[in-house]
Amino acid sequence: MDKSMSLESKNFFQIHPSHQESFGRVIRILMLFAFIVILFWVAPLFFNIPNMDNDGYLPLHILLETVSIVIAMQVSGIGWNSYQHKFSANIVFLSSVFFGVAILDFTHLLSYVGMPAFFTPSGPDKAIYFWLNARFLSSVGLLIFAYFLFSALKSKTLRYIFFFSMLVLVTLLHWPLFFHDDWLINIFFIPGQGLTPLKIYSEYSLIIINLVTAILLYKQMKKTHAYQIAALFGAVCMMAMSEFLFTLYFDLTDMYNILGHIYKAIAYVFIYRAIFVTAIERPYQELHESQKQLHDKNQLLDSIIENIPHMIFLKHASDLRYALFNRAGEKLTGFSREKLLGHNDYEFFPKEQADFFIQKDKEILGNGGILDIAEEKIDTPTGTRILHTKKLTLKDADGKPSYLLGISEDITQRKQIEDSLHESQVIAGLGSYVLNMQTGIWTSSAVLDSLFGIDDKYSRSIEGWQKLIHPDDWARMDHYFKNEVITQKKPFNQEYRIIRQNDSSERWVHGLGKLEFDADGKLLRMIGTIQDITERKLSSSSLQKLSLAVEQSPNSIVITDINGNIEYVNKMFTTVTGYSFDEAIGQNPKILKSDETLPSTYNEMWTHLTSGKIWNGELINRKKDGTTYIESATISPVKQEDGTITNYVAIKEDITQKKKAEERIENLAHFDQLTGLPNRIMLNDRVTYLLNMAQRNNEPLSVMFLDLDHFKNINDTLGHTAGDQLLIAVAKRIKMAIRDEDTVSRLGGDEFILLFPDTDANTAMHIATKLIEAVSKPSIIENHELTITPSIGIAVYPNDGADFETLLKNADTAMYQVKNDSRNSFNFFTQEMQQHLARNLQLVNAMRQALKRKELELYYQPQISIEDGHIIGAEALLRWNHPELGMISPAEFIPIAEDSGQIIEIGEWVLRSAAFQMKQWLDEGFGPMIIAVNISAVQFRQTNLTQLITNILNETKLPSQYLELELTEAVTMSDPKVAIDVMNTLHGQGIRMSIDDFGTGYSSLSYLKQFKVYKLKIDQSFIRNITDDSEDRAIVSAIIDMANNLGLRTIAEGVETSEQLSFLRLHGCNEVQGYYFSKPLCAKEFLKFIKINASTVL
Repeated sequence: MDKSMSLESKNFFQIHPSHQESFGRVIRILMLFAFIVILFWVAPLFFNIPNMDNDGYLPLHILLETVSIVIAMQVSGIGWNSYQHKFSANIVFLSSVFFGVAILDFTHLLSYVGMPAFFTPSGPDKAIYFWLNARFLSSVGLLIFAYFLFSALKSKTLRYIFFFSMLVLVTLLHWPLFFHDDWLINIFFIPGQGLTPLKIYSEYSLIIINLVTAILLYKQMKKTHAYQIAALFGAVCMMAMSEFLFTLYFDLTDMYNILGHIYKAIAYVFIYRAIFVTAIERPYQELHESQKQLHDKNQLLDSIIENIPHMIFLKHASDLRYALFNRAGEKLTGFSREKLLGHNDYEFFPKEQADFFIQKDKEILGNGGILDIAEEKIDTPTGTRILHTKKLTLKDADGKPSYLLGISEDITQRKQIEDSLHESQVIAGLGSYVLNMQTGIWTSSAVLDSLFGIDDKYSRSIEGWQKLIHPDDWARMDHYFKNEVITQKKPFNQEYRIIRQNDSSERWVHGLGKLEFDADGKLLRMIGTIQDITERKLSSSSLQKLSLAVEQSPNSIVITDINGNIEYVNKMFTTVTGYSFDEAIGQNPKILKSDETLPSTYNEMWTHLTSGKIWNGELINRKKDGTTYIESATISPVKQEDGTITNYVAIKEDITQKKKAEERIENLAHFDQLTGLPNRIMLNDRVTYLLNMAQRNNEPLSVMFLDLDHFKNINDTLGHTAGDQLLIAVAKRIKMAIRDEDTVSRLGGDEFILLFPDTDANTAMHIATKLIEAVSKPSIIENHELTITPSIGIAVYPNDGADFETLLKNADTAMYQVKNDSRNSFNFFTQEMQQHLARNLQLVNAMRQALKRKELELYYQPQISIEDGHIIGAEALLRWNHPELGMISPAEFIPIAEDSGQIIEIGEWVLRSAAFQMKQWLDEGFGPMIIAVNISAVQFRQTNLTQLITNILNETKLPSQYLELELTEAVTMSDPKVAIDVMNTLHGQGIRMSIDDFGTGYSSLSYLKQFKVYKLKIDQSFIRNITDDSEDRAIVSAIIDMANNLGLRTIAEGVETSEQLSFLRLHGCNEVQGYYFSKPLCAKEFLKFIKINASTVL
């Protein structure tokens, strides 16, 4: 309850915001005047307030009353002239009241003491009577005003009633003045005593009435009002204070009486302010505001009219001339509004169109309705336009037509689109239908009729519809329609076949449809479309095959849009790249980018594609797992009929393995598979480039031919695997010893070719020295420490040759010169070598004919026994007597024969000739002697050697004990095991063997004792200086002692002096041969030598 009372109290004191400001001002004024009342009320307690004299008071009273009367009459006048205002009922009532108040106040003024007699003599009671009546009338009138707050005046006559009633009331109140003035003696005021109780109680009554009115007005301020309620509140409060002052005076001229009149006048000012603001000031403000709003609305309307996209126009109803034309109309028609306004249609449109417009305008003005023209064509400077126009009549206040309003929408583009859509539907075979679900009757479009092959006479019933559906599809369609569409209310969406009724042909269609219901849910109809999809269906099989072909293609296939975003990838793409279909879609092929493809490749690719060309090339891409791969790509732009590129199609093949195979083939074709060095093919490419550069830049080019010394011995002793490992190690050392721009190539075996661009002879010398040092370092091969040395021949462009073939041949010549000289060194090619090479070539060619031309013959050098001086045999020495070149030394042509392979044929001829000669000498009685024949390394390696010797012995019938084969240390040690087998076979046949040039090579004593040799031949290089060189003497002595210990005989060659013979005899040498006894002799001369020295030579 307390809370409820608190809320009621709070609500009582709340004032609407619209009154708060004015109420605040009024309260401040009232507080001021209340304070003045209190001051005057308590003043007599402290001092006497003087009275005015009658002469001074009367003019003041007249002034104050006149002000009050004027204000009351103004209030009355305002009320009388504001009867049309929306609050006129309240104001007219209040103005009527104050009209009466003004009359009563005027009568009061005339009746005041000191004024001339007004019908009856003036006096206090008479004046107070009219005063009180005026006060009661104003107070009661304000009370009624505050309580009812009438609304608008419902009838104009009501104001006359208010004013007439007030005149009647005022007249009645004046009745005592005219007929019973005696009633007004000493009833309100007694001179010398002051106010009577009636007067005082009347004033208190007025105070109570005003205070009640104040409370009612205060309550009215809790809501909004158009009245100045706060001013009226101030008025009644001032009136209450005025009446309070009138209860205090004792004399008609004292100060309380004066203050009461002043407060009354101020109260009237409050009333005037309230009525003036409500009836005059506020209406004018509202008028101004409404004018501003009207102006704003007009501006808004103008803005809307100007900015609306449709043409808007106004025509005068009288002459149909244009009164308004907006900007959209200007743009649509191309007509300027300045030229159009004030003119009619005949001045701008063709006469036929203008007649049509004017006719329609007159019709609409005549019937006052609305005209809707769905399609209206007009010819304008910008061309023919199609408009959707609506027109209506605007009427004035009297209901007469004043303007014709028109609104036109430009539907030209929409009509074009509709026409294009209709045309597209015809082309696409898209027709529409409506099926009435209540009657089963259906209607169809012209396109659909054409598709069905029917005309207007066709029965459009359910039976007629069933005839159109292919019999094999009807059951399926009927079941789908009943269970899916009708029961579950799903949209119709099916593909099926129809039978055209005009030619019985079969077509595939795609049907769409939906059900429509009324507001109560009752099924009304189904509307839908049917499209001919026969061509799509016919091509679907081919399309499916194509799709399967693409999906199962062994190549990756990628389709992207114009921006490179992937729209499709086939299965092979996902297999190759590792990206799934979902991962690839929407991505850019850049996800495969590896940064290993040259930017120029991409530039070339996009240049081709953007210009509409096909691009072929290779890309190095990266898979999802990070591994790179190479693919061959063909990318084609997909173009529309107008040439616009919409997509790109890439067909790609992973050629990584193919590339690797090509690289392997390339490697096999251009590189040595053992050492990884370039082979002859790549060498030729490289040297062609370097020779061109050297020729262009006038620079030298050095070519080196490097051959490993005694490499064959490594293969023969340790095997080919060890030899291969040694070649690999040598190749690495050579590569490390040369520059990056230099080239080293392995030709085969132990031969290497090196190319040095911009390298002269001096630089080549330093390089060769460095190469010898690098190659000669020991290598650990299969736990063996091996040392191999190189022989290097050097030829320099351009001095030693202008082409590679010449340079290589000359370098080869220089290398063989090193081989012949000392090995483990290098030599530059010289012209002497060239001459030597030319002679060698001449000899090789001549040698091929030497046997046929019988230019070869054998010479024989006697071999003498030191023990008894007898001739024990002869060494067969080959001589070549060329008809043009003369006698050619064996030292010159034997190596050539070995290198060219002709030594095989020549060696066989030597064996046969020597055996034949020895047999002949034996048959002639010279002997017994042994014929010694040298066997070259090439001959010894022939697998048929033993059989050949056997055949020759059988052929010549020479006993095997008379044939001795001389083998060099190199021959026997090249492959000791094979040598032992061959020598054992020959020894088994009774053939003697000796080691030639013993001491110049290297022999293994362990093998030597296994060789079935008969003697050791000491090389003449040890015999030549035997008398002067202690080392030679030591070597010879050691050989003889070793042979004796091994049970072998010794023979020394090259004996030319007696001192040499004496030394050999002294140390136990068994046999000798040399110029000291005889030079090599032809067979005839040798026979003579035998005959002469038949007994002994020594």
